[in-house]
Amino acid sequence: MFLVMLVSHSVSFRVRIVETDFDGVAYYGSYFIYFDHARSDFMRKIGYSFSKLKSMGIETRIVSAHCDYKAPLKYEDIVEVNIRLAKIGNTSIRFEYEIYRVNANKQKTLCAVGYTVHVFVNENGRPTPPPDWLRKTLEEYLS
Repeated sequence: MFLVMLVSHSVSFRVRIVETDFDGVAYYGSYFIYFDHARSDFMRKIGYSFSKLKSMGIETRIVSAHCDYKAPLKYEDIVEVNIRLAKIGNTSIRFEYEIYRVNANKQKTLCAVGYTVHVFVNENGRPTPPPDWLRKTLEEYLS
């Protein structure tokens, strides 16, 4: 399912020392930061950053996050994170991710796959459908 993912968006960067353990290997929790980086960049790309949505009274909460680790990332590795919007539910959206290490020859090694599920919430923190205009925008990027 993940290896032939239709990519909605991609970001690249280097692994920073702060994201690694004493051996220079990326700490497992850093992968969720990489997911967040790609997701935030994707939302900015479509014109609705999470901070802009919040200023409009639209918020989400992560209710599920998962990562399967395939190969290690190390300090200063070039990382590519592919993200796609996989599902829009009544009150939720699901993003799927692939994380690759990219070598000097541009060859990629799959290092992790995962997903996050976000629920739209109202001012009381209760699940609520996204506004129709936002759903329509998101549906344009549904893979």
